[in-house]
Parts: sequence; C-alpha cells; structure tokens
Amino acid sequence: KEQLILAKQEISSLRSRIGYASIKSAEIESLQETKNGLGTKLRKYAAHCKELQEERMNVFKAVKSCAHGNSSTDKDDNFVGGVKSLIERFEEECEGLLSAESRASLYLMELSRLCDDNSTFVKSMTETQNGQGELSAKVSEDIADLSKTKEENTSLREQRKDLQNVVKNSKRSTSNLESEKDVK
Repeated sequence: KEQLILAKQEISSLRSRIGYASIKSAEIESLQETKNGLGTKLRKYAAHCKELQEERMNVFKAVKSCAHGNSSTDKDDNFVGGVKSLIERFEEECEGLLSAESRASLYLMELSRLCDDNSTFVKSMTETQNGQGELSAKVSEDIADLSKTKEENTSLREQRKDLQNVVKNSKRSTSNLESEKDVK
C-alpha cells in the first residue's frame, strides 16, 4: 500500500511537473512572440530615428546655407541664429510684399480710372467723328447750294444785262421813234 501511495504521489508530482512545464512552455512561447514583436517595433523605431536624424541634418544644412555671416561654431547656436536670420529675412520680405501689394492695388485703381477715361475719350471721339461726318455732309450740301446760287446769280446777272440791253435798245428805239415822229 505504501508503494501504491508513493506511486500515486510520484504520478501526481510528475503530472504537476508536466502541467507546470506545459504552462511554462506556453508562457515561453507568449514571451517569445512578445520579444519578436518588440524587436520589430524597435527596428522600425531605430529606422525612424535615423530618418529623423537625417532630416535634422538636412535642416541644419539648409539653415546654415541660408544664414550668411553667422560665425558661431556651436551647432545649436548656429542653427538658432540661422533660424532667427531667416525669420528676420522673411519678415522683411513680407513687409516688402505688403508694400508691393499696396502699390499694385493703387496701380490697379489708377489703371481702372485710366480705362474709364479712355472709354469716355473713345466715346467722345466717336461722337466727334460722327459730328464731323455730319458737318462734312452739311458743308458739301452748302457748297452745292452755294454753287447753285452762284450759277443762279450769274444767270440773273446775264438776264439783268440782257434786260438792261433791251431797256437801252428800247430807249433808243423809243428815242429814235420819237425823233422820227418829230421829224415827220
């Protein structure tokens, strides 16, 4: 009986070890998967950090190339000074652009006014040309009327001369007739 009890205890002990080992095995697998996942994340994070470092260096280079005359040897001071210099330059350019925009606005208003003036001038010129055409036609009519009047005047003068000659001839004839009558 004792052997049986010892065997049962040993079986029970072995079962608990097997259960503990299987629990440990599952836990080890879970930990291994977690480790692999963390390794992947860590590699991605390292690659991202490397990209950020490269980008940081590119920004440093860009700022350094834009920051003329900054003699600081400290990288951070040079960067900060360069950024300050860029900001000052951008502010100056913004002020210049605002001034140019203001002038452009004034020029556009002046251009608009000049376009209106030009439209008024063109309209006035068209009306003047139309009036000039009408006046030219009127002058042509007046010239034609004057020419007719001159012809009529000339004709009337000739008629007057003719009539004066007729009157003279009539007077002579009358005078001659009277003298003949007196002579008879």
